[in-house]
Amino acid sequence: MGAKAIACGATGAIMRGNITYKQEIDQIAAKTDAIRGERRNSGWE
Repeated sequence: MGAKAIACGATGAIMRGNITYKQEIDQIAAKTDAIRGERRNSGWE
């Protein structure tokens, strides 16, 4: 649940276009980390 919320939040921030490039990269990195963490926790990797 938490990882999905982070991913949705990152996508929303990018779509609004009101953040800097650096912040956008940070959001993408956070989303990627969340997805990786979710997979690790669910035993996919």
